[in-house]
Amino acid sequence: MEQSEPGSYRASYLVVSDIEPAHGELKERGIPVSHLYHYGPEGQAPGPDPEHRDYWSYATFADPDGNTWLLQEVPSRAKG
Repeated sequence: MEQSEPGSYRASYLVVSDIEPAHGELKERGIPVSHLYHYGPEGQAPGPDPEHRDYWSYATFADPDGNTWLLQEVPSRAKG
């Protein structure tokens, strides 16, 4: 099986049902993670989506190999 170069994966998704505790856990583990953000009428805005809608809240980070990740909140995954 052929291996990919370290750092060659970009914007892999890590989908969680509640972004705030997931974000906090990444920080507690010493992972440099961006601030939480969402998109509003004027574009990117700080903090999670006030309504906690599916696919609206994000943060980004990189793993030790340099691959980048998009942390994304999808609350409906916790239901059912």
